[in-house]
Amino acid sequence: MVMIGFNTAFAPTIDGIIGNPLYLPGLFLGGFSRAAKGLPSGVWWSMGSAYFNTGLMTGSYFLFEAAFASVTFALVSVIALRKVKMKALALFSIAYFTLIWNLPAAWIWNPTGWLYLLGMRDFAGGLVVHAAAGIACLALVIRIWIEEKKKGFRQSPQVG
Repeated sequence: MVMIGFNTAFAPTIDGIIGNPLYLPGLFLGGFSRAAKGLPSGVWWSMGSAYFNTGLMTGSYFLFEAAFASVTFALVSVIALRKVKMKALALFSIAYFTLIWNLPAAWIWNPTGWLYLLGMRDFAGGLVVHAAAGIACLALVIRIWIEEKKKGFRQSPQVG
């Protein structure tokens, strides 16, 4: 989420699909670097008067959205609890935070996302959070089921 996830969800989108991962000077939080003057304490582009006009600083906006992403991944982790190894879940989290969660966030919460431009609004986060978590959970359940079926398990074992 810190390296590319925030940008791919909340930087100005490329054709309304995904946020520009190289927005401003680079990857790290849309420009939390010495080359970008005032960005950590400056207003994030979509929080200015041209879009949402909330005046949220980049750091505050990042923490707010990172909390949403973390809660969503917690929902997904419950499915994998005692079913997969921690290393596998950590690797899955990389794909989750760079694609699965970020795509609907970029489409709906980003004011340049294609669904936002079509008029879709998700004020409380239910659609983005629960849709992303639901799809990820379904993918995990199917993958666990396939692996257990291959091994001939009649009852699902738990990883201790």
